[in-house]
Amino acid sequence: MGWAWHMDATDRCVPLATLRTCSFTVLLAVVLHARGALAGTLAQSNTAFGIVAFVTLWTTTWVSTRYGVRQVRARAETFFDTVGWTIVAGGLNGALVWCAIVLGVVLSIFVRAGAPGHAQVPLLSVLPVLMIALPVGGGVAYAAGAVVGACYGVLELLLDAGSRRLWRLVAELAPP
Repeated sequence: MGWAWHMDATDRCVPLATLRTCSFTVLLAVVLHARGALAGTLAQSNTAFGIVAFVTLWTTTWVSTRYGVRQVRARAETFFDTVGWTIVAGGLNGALVWCAIVLGVVLSIFVRAGAPGHAQVPLLSVLPVLMIALPVGGGVAYAAGAVVGACYGVLELLLDAGSRRLWRLVAELAPP
């Protein structure tokens, strides 16, 4: 396998998670712009929310990337196994992002309920929503994350193959 797969898992995860998070964020912005929804979406947000969303996405991506890289190092025998573990890591990332969203909504409900002039929210009233939202939404988020992971896995496989070819070509052309 490539030199990068022989690096320590923690050494490889930070740049890989950063690349995946940034490229996903840019792709999301491009899709929203192409649909004409970027300005409206940004108008409904603020800087603090954007920073929290990005840090959350980066953190979940780092955790799932770290898991995937460790599985590749321990179990992958072919490049296609690497894609498989990237799919699993993508699904895990989707589920983790969903859990973070649900946690953020629940915390928001309780913070607003504690503000003066707002009705109190009993904890038991939130539990039925959590009991439905977490597993159903988590399953959908896992599937969506697995699709994104498959795209990243195939793209990274192609980039790795291309870089190997380029490396061999340069090695052949280099003077002895």
